[in-house]
Amino acid sequence: MCMVRKIIGFMENGVMVFRAASHGEYRHESEAVSRLKEELFSSDMGSFEDKVRLKQDAKAIEKDVHGAWDKVKLIHG
Repeated sequence: MCMVRKIIGFMENGVMVFRAASHGEYRHESEAVSRLKEELFSSDMGSFEDKVRLKQDAKAIEKDVHGAWDKVKLIHG
C-alpha cells in the first residue's frame, strides 16, 4: 500500500510540474534555493571582510603545510 501511495504521489507531482511548465512557469525556485542565492549574491558583506578571511585562511594553510613538512623531514631524517 505504501508503494502505491509513493507512485501516486510521484505521478501527481509530475502532473503539477507539467501543468506549471505548460503555463510558462519554468523558473520556479524553491524557498531554499532562493535563500541560498540571496546569501551568496547579497552585497551586505564587504569585500574587505572577504579579503581578511582569505588572508587568515592562507596563513592557516601555510602553517599546516609547514607543520606537515617538518614532520616529514623528521621522519625521513
